[in-house]
Amino acid sequence: MTRAMKIVFFLSAIAGIAVGGRLGYSEGAELSESMRTLEPIAAEHAVSDFAAREFRYADSEHARKASRLEISVLAQIMAATNDTGAKGQLGLAYIRLALVEKDAGNQEAERLALKQARALSPRPAGQELSDEQLEDLLKRLDRAGIGATRSPKTTNSADSPPHPSLE
Repeated sequence: MTRAMKIVFFLSAIAGIAVGGRLGYSEGAELSESMRTLEPIAAEHAVSDFAAREFRYADSEHARKASRLEISVLAQIMAATNDTGAKGQLGLAYIRLALVEKDAGNQEAERLALKQARALSPRPAGQELSDEQLEDLLKRLDRAGIGATRSPKTTNSADSPPHPSLE
């Protein structure tokens, strides 16, 4: 190989490494940003699914704790990302908490949870949703597998009855 060919080869290799590194870095930065925007969505769905399952199958105390966890996580996501989807999920979480409190006989906590749900739930202009309408909304969404419970319903066994509010 002549000296000129060696120089051309060396300069081509340096240019290729520089251009490839720059293009690779920008692609990596884009993918990283995409993953960062997906993280809150995954957390939102995981905690909502957990709370819905606890509500459906666990006792009232565990269902209450799961609902409060869901409310806490969704409130943090809503504050951090300003996500309107999290606002709707948060409204459903408050309805779920209200149903748990209703079954436990805690009327004050039920009233406060429904007040929060009403503030977060979408409604027609000038129309206020009643407590029964909010509860019915959650029950219909859970039965259809929409909302927090995105996975298909499983068959209940005799030792694992669903939450009384869903019957």
